Amino acid sequence: MMHSSSLKNNIIFYDVKDNSSKIRLLTQSAHDLFAQRKKLLILVPSIEGVQYVDSLLWKYPNTSFLPHTVLDSFADVKIAISQNPDKNWNQATHLFNLFPLVPEIISDFEQIFEFFDRTSLEKQKISEDKMAYYQKKHKSFEILV
Repeated sequence: MMHSSSLKNNIIFYDVKDNSSKIRLLTQSAHDLFAQRKKLLILVPSIEGVQYVDSLLWKYPNTSFLPHTVLDSFADVKIAISQNPDKNWNQATHLFNLFPLVPEIISDFEQIFEFFDRTSLEKQKISEDKMAYYQKKHKSFEILV
């Protein structure tokens, strides 16, 4: 399902109803981009979230790990996790946004991944607000189920 007009970045919303789907989609996207030698920034809203995603990328799936770095300054790494929505620390071309808001730096990225999160009514409302923001800014997006 495509919406809106042409744009610089491609925005993909993953329609998720449970946490295991979020884990699978986040780690699979990171693995795919790493294999393609693309840079990814994962924005996380809290230190607990940073620690969780950091741990997840080291141990999921069980048969592999994904080299990455937690950043609060510029570094030339393929995959970075950060709490700072104002900086593209690794000059990434791809963003996985776990923040409840759309960061102002979205123009830095070719592709942005978001969750359309149905795990709670509060998270679904946040997802709807993000979609409305992208529509208002005339950004196209896709919803993948």
